[in-house]
Amino acid sequence: MTVYLVNLVIVTIFSLLADIVVKDKYHYGKRKYNLLFLFIALLSLILVSGLRYKVGTDFAQYSEIYSVFGNQPISWGEQEFGFDALNKILYRINKNPQFFFLITSILINLGIVIFVREYSINLPLSMYFYITNYTYYVTMNGVRQYIAAVILALGFKFVLNKDFKRYVIVILIASTFHASAFIMIPVYFLAITDIKSIWNKGFSCLIGFAFVFYQPFVNIMFKFLENSSYAHYQSELSNLDDGANILRVIVWALPIVLFALRKKRAEEMFGEKSSIIFNFCFYGMCFMALAYRHKYFARLTMYFDIYYLLLFPMIIKLFNKKENRIIAYGMVVGYFLYSTFLLLSGDAWIYPYKYNLNIF
Repeated sequence: MTVYLVNLVIVTIFSLLADIVVKDKYHYGKRKYNLLFLFIALLSLILVSGLRYKVGTDFAQYSEIYSVFGNQPISWGEQEFGFDALNKILYRINKNPQFFFLITSILINLGIVIFVREYSINLPLSMYFYITNYTYYVTMNGVRQYIAAVILALGFKFVLNKDFKRYVIVILIASTFHASAFIMIPVYFLAITDIKSIWNKGFSCLIGFAFVFYQPFVNIMFKFLENSSYAHYQSELSNLDDGANILRVIVWALPIVLFALRKKRAEEMFGEKSSIIFNFCFYGMCFMALAYRHKYFARLTMYFDIYYLLLFPMIIKLFNKKENRIIAYGMVVGYFLYSTFLLLSGDAWIYPYKYNLNIF
């Protein structure tokens, strides 16, 4: 636990320093940060994640894939050839699976820090919540899906500009790491419309139906997926005793409720961008609600939890000064307790932490 606490302190302090030591805060309308301090925060994130050993539910699986298939030719004809190519190129450089975890940690954390630096209205808060809302720890599982999620996040400007042609190219690239990235095609069209639109109401009704009538929903869903690579998940998803912790559902829902209470004010303060960010987070919350039925749906939240890092700092600007202070302190303390509870409870096998310095 000490490693995780030290990492949180380092990331928070140096993110704050990156923000406050800059004299000229803006350059051509863009927020400036001290890159040295920001790099130190990033380095801490990378090292803790990249040097992990037997940490996370997927560690053994990724190690086995790397060791067993690394020396085989790249399968360019496969749908997820991007991940296959990354795996096998890294294997040709270094046969130690720990090298794979270090490089993917660099890719994921660098991408997320770039994303936060570009779009957050408060970088230190976003970096703090990156760890305490558990997103950082979840990146240590689902590696290839988080690579896909980061690629999509770096293409977020195309969503803001409503440039579908360029965004679909980003989706295609992301899908070479995880085919589920294709869900972002319908998400794009939902996200650029008002949350009260008929399309978003329809999506909400679908999620409500799926939550209440879960087993019929699973049966219908797999009629469409029976010839796909996901068909074998039907029996697993029918297990109703394997849902996500209800606390995670509540934690995902609370920011949505707070933001919704001041959504009009958010649009006045931050423009249409805030509505699109809210929509992304709302979809993530919906999938987390389904994860209460079966934790597999939590995998889909990996495409949306990154946008919560932008939502959190906006929330604490939406109320009056006293309320903002109470909400800010409440969120900072609350999310710290939340992440600590999940770590100590063994969620996703992130704790206890072990490391391996033998890379080369």
